[in-house]
Amino acid sequence: KSIDGHAGRHVCLTVRDDAGGIPARLAARCHLPATSGCGRAGHGLARVFGIARCHRGRLIVDGDAGAVADLPHGHERILVVDDEPLAREAVRRVLSSLGYDVEAASGGIEALAMHEELPHFDVLLCDVNMPDMRGFEVATKIEAATPKTKVIFMCGYPPETIEDAPEGARFLEKPFSHQELAMKLREILAAKGQS
Repeated sequence: KSIDGHAGRHVCLTVRDDAGGIPARLAARCHLPATSGCGRAGHGLARVFGIARCHRGRLIVDGDAGAVADLPHGHERILVVDDEPLAREAVRRVLSSLGYDVEAASGGIEALAMHEELPHFDVLLCDVNMPDMRGFEVATKIEAATPKTKVIFMCGYPPETIEDAPEGARFLEKPFSHQELAMKLREILAAKGQS
């Protein structure tokens, strides 16, 4: 097969994920640096594009932007608490793309301060293990102040192995997909009268 006029054998490296896809207007700019000269943001694939070109290869982006539209959306206020910056930002972005009003905190102390200032969160989405405070303690304090706030815990291991988990606690085991996150949120929000 010939690629850009270079005949012969080629290697195809495919990377897939379960993200929401890339709109066509952005897919055309994926190879741009993270911040282009004209001030518009690209998607950070400039290095991948450069390596591929140096080896007479090609970068092909095939994103289905309709994937996010297929997930259940919402408008509720969500407080995301996770001490891992990448995980926290990934969850925040997904929820924002689904229409939720999202605030994010890097730990229990920051979360409690945010909750005191803006107490009306519909859902607390909180990591279990954080350096400053266990997620269970954060949830207990927030539920005491606002009993209608519903709670989902995130953990990197099977929930059934957590001995001190509150009775009836809901969990998302990391890593979880965008679909699992979206469905769990709608499930807990639909469960009336249960925190």
